[in-house]
Amino acid sequence: MGQITTTADAIRSLATAFATALGEGWTTAPHERDAVTLTHTDGRNMTVTPLWDKTSDWKGEAPDRVAVRGHFPDSGLKLTSAEKRRTKMTAALTRSEESITAAMVRMAETYTALFEMVSAYNDAQATARAARSTLRAELVGMIPAGVETTRAPEVNVTQERICDEQSQRTVGTTNHQVALYFPKLNQYEARELMATFRRLRISKQQAAAEQVADVQGL
Repeated sequence: MGQITTTADAIRSLATAFATALGEGWTTAPHERDAVTLTHTDGRNMTVTPLWDKTSDWKGEAPDRVAVRGHFPDSGLKLTSAEKRRTKMTAALTRSEESITAAMVRMAETYTALFEMVSAYNDAQATARAARSTLRAELVGMIPAGVETTRAPEVNVTQERICDEQSQRTVGTTNHQVALYFPKLNQYEARELMATFRRLRISKQQAAAEQVADVQGL
């Protein structure tokens, strides 16, 4: 390989070497301003970008450094500043391609671990949203004909949180609360409706317990 030169071809060569070192599933594609994007089949995404000195015009002078940054999907799980710093790096293009690639791979290991954490959080949130949507549909189906509501039943996440001990960051939630608004129900109708909801909850709990018992009995 040898020493990196300061051409766009060298940036592409470096990105290709990086993708090869990372293993299967990675592809490269041209990006703006001579940068290259690396994309994995699981959604991971990084860019290798030529980095110009702040005092120089990028159009007129060759870059003297290369920057690498990992990207994440939109998420309610926010990374700390320290974590974000660990998912990017720069290196002087005077270093050898082997040396820069090795540093990129080390950074990518940290990036991958954080990407998996964010993805797991997003998957858990998607599962919770689907469960709330299903419950909301069941509740709507129980509303007696002719009953008017101020708005459709809502299923909200409670403030009972599961936190990561080290970062104190919320990584999940437990339980749900149901908010129903029926302004024209009399007290007897309201009691009957809520009794129906309670029966639904108990039947679901019993079904879940039976399922666990069946699994344990295998």
